[in-house]
Amino acid sequence: MNLRIRSILLTFALPTLTSGSASASPEIDFNRDIRPILSNNCLSCHGPDEKERKADLRLDSREEAIAD
Repeated sequence: MNLRIRSILLTFALPTLTSGSASASPEIDFNRDIRPILSNNCLSCHGPDEKERKADLRLDSREEAIAD
């Protein structure tokens, strides 16, 4: 996975992973836990709209997100 994407996901997922006890926390689900964060905070600048996209980084497509 591309280092930029891994860093972004860890930034948002790490607080979820470290909060509460490890045995009580449910498994992280991308569609339930990560996708809403990306949708609310990242896709306006890194989504499908080519005119609004910043830094040639597209996060709504896996192929684009992990491309070098």
